[in-house]
Amino acid sequence: MEIPPSDPRNLRRFIFALVSIGVLLSVFFGFSAVRSIVRVATTGLEKGTTDSDAIRGWMTVPYIARVFELSADDLYADIGVPSSESDKKSLLSLNKAFFPGKHGYIVGKVKEAVRRRLEQRTQLPKEKP
Repeated sequence: MEIPPSDPRNLRRFIFALVSIGVLLSVFFGFSAVRSIVRVATTGLEKGTTDSDAIRGWMTVPYIARVFELSADDLYADIGVPSSESDKKSLLSLNKAFFPGKHGYIVGKVKEAVRRRLEQRTQLPKEKP
């Protein structure tokens, strides 16, 4: 049984189709990456900020502590999560690991803890009579 020779036009069409699919995938994932970078850049926090409502689920406790100039250990204690092996986990992944049934629980607790600690920092000491 003899295999018929392939038609060069069909081979060109096949190569053109593969290249076209590759270009379309590159453009799609390129735009997706750019959109993600822009989102992270626009929702990032400046060091020394005082708006706890800007805290998002993708942030980590050490990042939040650095931005708000607080102790990460104090924040871990406030939210009831052990600090060991939690430094690289986002608030959303901490929520899934420690409070699986409560959506957004950790984010709310961190916002509350940051707000309370910032208020404590800004309160003036009372004068003694």
